[in-house]
Amino acid sequence: MEHKNLLLLKSVVKDKLNPILIQEQKSSFTLDFVFDYVKSICCGQQALFCDKCEVCHKINQKNYFDIKFIDAYANLVSKEEVVEIINNFAFSSLEKYGYKFLIIYGIEQVNKFIANSLLKNIETPFKNTFYIFTTRNPYAIINTIRSRCFLIRVAKETQRFKQTLIAHKIEAKYLDFFVNNFFGINQVLEFYQSANFEKFWNLFKVLTSNSTNAYEFLVQQKSFKTFSYQEIFYFLDLISESVSETKKTNLFNLQNNLKYNINKTLIFNQILDLFNYE
Repeated sequence: MEHKNLLLLKSVVKDKLNPILIQEQKSSFTLDFVFDYVKSICCGQQALFCDKCEVCHKINQKNYFDIKFIDAYANLVSKEEVVEIINNFAFSSLEKYGYKFLIIYGIEQVNKFIANSLLKNIETPFKNTFYIFTTRNPYAIINTIRSRCFLIRVAKETQRFKQTLIAHKIEAKYLDFFVNNFFGINQVLEFYQSANFEKFWNLFKVLTSNSTNAYEFLVQQKSFKTFSYQEIFYFLDLISESVSETKKTNLFNLQNNLKYNINKTLIFNQILDLFNYE
């Protein structure tokens, strides 16, 4: 772990901050930080965690039954799912250690109804119950949630990120591209191994090259229509650093409303507009 993130983790653990909102950075290991925090709460054998005891092992193996993890980037989250988790927190923990956790990876993706169901519980959580949220855009989060969380920002770990990509046999020509544009290793691997990766890569290069070739855009539009909505979401993440500051709000609105927009041609044209293509 990057020295800055280690110091940050020690600070968070010392005060047992709850609820916390972790702002994810490109080329970071945010979920590692999250689960290191969870281990530090549960372990108690060292200043942080030993990574050797039974509870550390259970958490590492994703077998700690009182951790409820929701990936809001990968899945549509329902209010019923969140309410059921919260209601179950009122009962005794399943694990003997007594600590319970709700982790929402991508809290900005939940709707206002889910946010409202969380509100009372993060204000007055049940004993030994921790709420941990992550975000790539804190300003896209409903203010009533954001204002009640301790906001922390993990540091980039560029060198570790690059070395991990090399260990996964990512081609050298893509390394800087992934380091500069992706948040986590799993996001890279899913993207790199997808059937549409080469189409993604070609579209990204065209958009960032200031091309004026109309035929090229027609070819790219045809490819774009083969992307799933999850892949389009990833692509919007990918181009966020290449979009001007004045256009970022448009990009975030497009991303947040993606599930309601079924017209891929319209989405493609909105993406062109982000790059001032007409």
